[in-house]
Amino acid sequence: MNSDDNVFNSFKDLYNDNEAFVRKSLYYIIHNPNKVDEVVQEVFIKIWKYKSKFRGESSLKTWVHRITLNCAYDYLRKEKRHKTVDIEKNPEMEGRAEANTLENEQLILKAINQLTPKQKGPFVLFYIQELPLKEISKALKVPEGTLKSRLHKSREVVTSFLRQQGVKL
Repeated sequence: MNSDDNVFNSFKDLYNDNEAFVRKSLYYIIHNPNKVDEVVQEVFIKIWKYKSKFRGESSLKTWVHRITLNCAYDYLRKEKRHKTVDIEKNPEMEGRAEANTLENEQLILKAINQLTPKQKGPFVLFYIQELPLKEISKALKVPEGTLKSRLHKSREVVTSFLRQQGVKL
């Protein structure tokens, strides 16, 4: 292990520091709210199980991003979830503002679901999680130029889908 051993002293601290990021990323990538908890659990099991493999060549956060994306991609492969998934509306939703928020979120999820797995990860990390290109590049182990290309293409796909749905951009 490296000098960052202390980052692994407490599973609880590791979980508390990274859970929100992991959960949000998975929510947008796997498009199955019923499975997010399961995949979050898988991510943290892998992080803890393979903590001795963390060499400190990148930040712990970058390493967690990579494991999160790998688990999301594994889920997508297993479930063959490359088709659009309809997210059910909550029938108890009251108020037009709340309904609009839910509709917008569903539309964004559907738009992101139009992307390939290689486009989803960068898109979610950059546009939803607002991570810097350099950090995403390290997490994905791809050059920044490749990342920019994937982001450009994914933005075109999402924009096109949203326009087809009547959204004025």
